[in-house]
Amino acid sequence: MSLINKLFGKKSEYQPSTSPAADNFASQQTRSSGVDVNKPVENPKLKALFEQLQQQQTDELINQVFEEIAVRAHFLSVIMLSEEPQHNDDGTATFRQGSVMQFPMLTTQDGKHFYPAFTDWGELLKWRQIETPKTLILSFDDYATMVLQKEETDGVIINPFGDNFLLDRPLLAHLKTQKDLNTKGVSQQTITKETQVLLGEPKEYPTAMIAAILDFLKRKTEVQRAWLRLMVRDNEQSYLLVVEFSGDKDDLFGGIASVAIPYLKEMYIDMIPYRDGFGKDAVEGVQPFYNRK
Repeated sequence: MSLINKLFGKKSEYQPSTSPAADNFASQQTRSSGVDVNKPVENPKLKALFEQLQQQQTDELINQVFEEIAVRAHFLSVIMLSEEPQHNDDGTATFRQGSVMQFPMLTTQDGKHFYPAFTDWGELLKWRQIETPKTLILSFDDYATMVLQKEETDGVIINPFGDNFLLDRPLLAHLKTQKDLNTKGVSQQTITKETQVLLGEPKEYPTAMIAAILDFLKRKTEVQRAWLRLMVRDNEQSYLLVVEFSGDKDDLFGGIASVAIPYLKEMYIDMIPYRDGFGKDAVEGVQPFYNRK
């Protein structure tokens, strides 16, 4: 019950932020996230789940809502443009180099800032200050990137002028991690200076997993060294793999994840490049388990 109280806010709580007003733009919908702009954004399943949450608040139903938001839903987001894009025959729009796109935010009475997201046009038009909005269709991944890369942003509020549903920064980060682990086998996260992290050696060394990773790394000439640590962050333990390499990170880390996952059991594995500041600090004075000579 406490989780739902956290997720649902009061309709009167949100006010437009000091971002520039968007009431002078003609209605225009632009494609994002690989969706068809010629079809209206509606999200009927998500709206039905929201209605069910008003009647009953069970863990199973909450998880269904999270899954629908993170995996299948797309949302309308109001945008403000410094100049008009070039419109194409297929309904897409091309933005000129140097164009600036802004996303207005809503500010709570306690000074927190949230991006508004709308399940459909009916919900968006409840925003009385926005008469003829331009919109962009965004996915959960789009919003997670926007929030997690901007420290002063506190999250996303879905349908803020209806039965609103709040995704704050910690919840967005958690859902993004779980989605990436389920779909890619690896999650990319940013560790800031403010993040409290404890590092040490695993009590039970994952010998079989390291053997599989070693066999993989030996075939990768772009990898120079690799270290394994135990990391504790927000009371959650995971293996931390620090890798010194050149070339494409996504391909390398995805390959490592594919060989490591069968040995993880109930643990997670986080991977970071050695060249990152945190990576170097994490392995200072520690011997690598792999060293290409």
